[in-house]
Amino acid sequence: MKLISESLGVVCSQLTVRLSPAAQIERRRRVLDDTALVNEIRTEVSELPSYGYRRVWDLLRHRREAQSQAPVNVKRDYLNTVAQMGGLSQLDVAKWSGRAKITHNRCYDHQSDRDILALAREALGNPEKSAGHVASLPPSSLITRDQFAELKILTAHTTDLGYCAHDFSMLPCQLHRDCSNCDEHFCIKGDHVRECAIRQHH
Repeated sequence: MKLISESLGVVCSQLTVRLSPAAQIERRRRVLDDTALVNEIRTEVSELPSYGYRRVWDLLRHRREAQSQAPVNVKRDYLNTVAQMGGLSQLDVAKWSGRAKITHNRCYDHQSDRDILALAREALGNPEKSAGHVASLPPSSLITRDQFAELKILTAHTTDLGYCAHDFSMLPCQLHRDCSNCDEHFCIKGDHVRECAIRQHH
């Protein structure tokens, strides 16, 4: 911050950075060599009749565009997009980039909706990349929405022992975590994983 304030010719107290208590991550940020950028800023400031933080960055951006150079933060945008496409969690991307908040990641994520959809489809189609109940279901056990509607079951969710068809919009479950004694709980014959869970339960 001191280097930037000296380059702009302003007192450091005029440049403020608002840090929240969760900004401990920023202190562990990678040290980057910004010597060339600082020299560019000094050149811009020396040529200006007046100075301003936004004006300097605008001038830098316009000059780089005119010279067909990469913008100042293009490397950061690229690395963040690669990290997002590689499947790194939002928290890990924020820590790696030295950001105070996870919500700041979205400014640097340039994946299109199609890219995200392709990643999801690839993960669901590849059993090595998918996890949870979806990974354990054989493809033949999935049914269409129309077939589900014909079953006359309004809601359903999986449990450790089978499937619960209780309608939680009417009232909460009266037998919470006691699925084996519930009339609205169903077990499917031949499901070995849940059969083992039932045997361990009793």
